[in-house]
Amino acid sequence: MKPTLTTRRQFLVSSAAAALSVSIIPRHVLGAGQTPPSRKLRIGCVGIGG
Repeated sequence: MKPTLTTRRQFLVSSAAAALSVSIIPRHVLGAGQTPPSRKLRIGCVGIGG
């Protein structure tokens, strides 16, 4: 089996395609049933109690 060499251009094209495919997929498909961070409420108190 001969090892295949990947050129820089092929690597960049495949990386860009992978990043684009992840950004196109709707959020409800990736996180099925989970509450998104934008829907969670976090409250923190600093310096209370003396």
